[in-house]
Amino acid sequence: MSESVIQSNRKELLDSAVSFLNEPSVANAPLEKKIEFLKSKGLSEQEIEQALKVATDTPSQSVVVSKSEPKIDRDEFVYESLPPPLPARDWRDYFIMATATAGLFYGVYEVTKRYVLPNVLPESKTKLEQDKEEIKLQLEKVDSLLNAIEQEHNAFKSKEEEKMNELDHTMSQLQTALDETSKTRAKMEYELENIKSQVGSLQSAVDKFISTDSSSRDLESILKEIDSLKNLIKISGSIAKNDENSESNGNGKATSFSGSSVPGIDTIPSASEVLAKIKLGNKDADKNVPAWMKNKEQAQIDNSIPEWQKNALSTTDIPDWQTTVETAEAEENGTTGENEKVGE
Repeated sequence: MSESVIQSNRKELLDSAVSFLNEPSVANAPLEKKIEFLKSKGLSEQEIEQALKVATDTPSQSVVVSKSEPKIDRDEFVYESLPPPLPARDWRDYFIMATATAGLFYGVYEVTKRYVLPNVLPESKTKLEQDKEEIKLQLEKVDSLLNAIEQEHNAFKSKEEEKMNELDHTMSQLQTALDETSKTRAKMEYELENIKSQVGSLQSAVDKFISTDSSSRDLESILKEIDSLKNLIKISGSIAKNDENSESNGNGKATSFSGSSVPGIDTIPSASEVLAKIKLGNKDADKNVPAWMKNKEQAQIDNSIPEWQKNALSTTDIPDWQTTVETAEAEENGTTGENEKVGE
């Protein structure tokens, strides 16, 4: 029973396919589209081939039948094509759609706010006045700031000019001080050269005078004094020996030297008398002798004594009275020479 029902249904599909192919509107359509349409209706390839074969074999018969038979409603046999299924959408598609929609609405909002509304609904006068006042306040602030900057610049400029003037004045004073210092230095150098030349000439004259005049006289006087001292020492030594011999003999006789021309020991002055005499005579003369001359004379005396003599004097014990007498005679001879120089 069921197989017969299926065969009857397939036969009806085949008959409807043949009738579809025999329609004049479908006869001129391409074969591929006809096959696709029949496949979409559920026909197999064999059934499609059979339907095409039947449609091509009996065209006239179908026309006659169509004329003789009553009109059949074709809507019952026409199968409409189903639309293709919609593609699947994921979250990225929805995100892109939402972003595009938001951007579009924002653009419309900005255009409406900036261009459409100001032309359609202009701003009120109060708003314009407020904007003008704000602009004026900003301009006043800028002007005050510029004035403050200008004042600071002028003050700084005046301070710099004062500093430059002070610096110029200081430089001029420094230049004048340097000029005066250089002049004073040149003057001092000139005076120092004059003093040096005068001192040199004076020193050369003094050296020449001392070497030519006083050296020979002082030497002669010193030699004379040394000879006299030697004679006195010999005489005093012989007298002492005679006294000792007379005492040892015990005769109580003393040798008489009254008739001799040699002076006695009492005639020799003491050291204190010689020094007092020399000091009284040379007190005023020492004041007039400069210190540099004394030092020079002392240096010359020290240099004139040989080293062997200095060593001998340092090792040999000299009596105090002889040292005092020699010193006094040297000072007396020096005073005599100076007095002679002053007299000349």
